[in-house]
Amino acid sequence: VSELMAVRAVNGREQEQLKIIETKADQIDRLISNMFQATLEELKELTVSVREQESRRIAELISEADYLQRADCGAVPECLLLFDDLRMQQVFDNLFGKSYKYAGTDIRVTFMLSEDFLVIGVQDLGGGVPADELPRLTGKFYRGSNAEGKSGSGLGLFICSYLMEEMGGSLICETNEEGF
Repeated sequence: VSELMAVRAVNGREQEQLKIIETKADQIDRLISNMFQATLEELKELTVSVREQESRRIAELISEADYLQRADCGAVPECLLLFDDLRMQQVFDNLFGKSYKYAGTDIRVTFMLSEDFLVIGVQDLGGGVPADELPRLTGKFYRGSNAEGKSGSGLGLFICSYLMEEMGGSLICETNEEGF
């Protein structure tokens, strides 16, 4: 957001202040990445407290994650779900952040009831990921071939996958002709 504001800033002072904000945000990002690396062994100690909630809460979490307002979000089927608000928000924040960072496109969010699960599809419309990289994307410290020059630690999808499993679900990464 600060980058966008800096582009639109009309005077030099505003641009300088926004550059400071951007620099500090990058610094915080690096510190958090270092913290994750240092405490990765403690990942199993993350508290995941699932509780029964109405599915409309998912739409609210997606809206909060979509800070660039680029998502085309389908209707969420009415049902009861078991999930942890905080951890599900972390998952959506990570997925949307990665989409903004690597694809830079709009995002399509779909929903489908399947047996005892609500399948949520979060798809960017970018170039996707090479098929040989898909199995490794949720591994510790793995960064895709398109990550060069972009900040990150290779833990985001690993943590998302872990959190989804702790909530009784799963994270599946796929590429098709429309994106990732």
